[in-house]
Amino acid sequence: MSCPVPAAPGHGREGPDRSSERLCRRSRRLDEPGARTMMRLGGAALRSARRWSLGLAGGALAALLVVVTVDALVRGGWPAGGSAPPPGTAEAADILRTAAFVAHEADLPVPRAGQFVFTETVASPINQVQQPDGGFSTAQGPRVLRQTWLSADGTRDGLVRDRPYRQDRAASDELVLPACPAVLSADAVSGRPCTPQRGFDAGMPDSPAAVLDWLRAGVSSAAGPKAASVAAPGGGVADALVLQRAGELLVGGRYLTSGQRSALFAALASLPGVTVRQQVRDLANRPGVGVGLADGTTLVFDATSYAFLGTTNSALLRQATVDGLGDIPS
Repeated sequence: MSCPVPAAPGHGREGPDRSSERLCRRSRRLDEPGARTMMRLGGAALRSARRWSLGLAGGALAALLVVVTVDALVRGGWPAGGSAPPPGTAEAADILRTAAFVAHEADLPVPRAGQFVFTETVASPINQVQQPDGGFSTAQGPRVLRQTWLSADGTRDGLVRDRPYRQDRAASDELVLPACPAVLSADAVSGRPCTPQRGFDAGMPDSPAAVLDWLRAGVSSAAGPKAASVAAPGGGVADALVLQRAGELLVGGRYLTSGQRSALFAALASLPGVTVRQQVRDLANRPGVGVGLADGTTLVFDATSYAFLGTTNSALLRQATVDGLGDIPS
């Protein structure tokens, strides 16, 4: 494999020629004996030598040049992930695995005790509408810019602030999120313990297999015996709920470390029946490529960088840790 001759060095950042040369030299490792085959989309990203900006932790995360080598794959311990996906779904699995690599390289900081997790999203609240016959139906409301502050360790009150999307001068609605959700007075008297609503769950696993088990357990617990009966791998209903839960974690204000976020995407790659939807947009109208199950949640990724954008019903604009309630990262 031959690499281009680098141009004469200049000032400041390295130019495209030197960047391509560095990528080329690193990509030679793929030809070493015993090396695992780079997945198709990851290889394409290597060859293109594009800079990927995640725009997550800190609100202005520096653009990263993601170089995935065989050594990184081995160190990360990425498993094959069970049986091969059904025909026509390999591209979706590749996108999710590439997104996992991007997240793994981001090296997001771990929130400190006492900090808040700030998340800015575009949301569309679901409203109940009364029908002429007295019944109710649900309708998606207008888009709002939602800013959420959750106590990282659950010891302090949080805050949700909504205002109409793209209307910076519009009034905002605010809702305080108690550190422990209110309980009935009878429960309080009986000494019922309060479970803190943390913005960061340090106990969430960071390996793909463990994350998938963790998601399935959460779905079974929240949805009851009916969901639990189909919670085994390959259960269509359970898989749709698992993907829905993953989307909620990614845009709902909870903070995921690089390892947790990466493992989440890698775990979803093992779901059978996951397919690609081309030319989709998140709720902020940003174009991307969608990955999801039929009639379920569709995750949207940037088609070039594979950074997570949101879902077709939401958009993740930025996320960071801040020291005070109401603080907005610069």
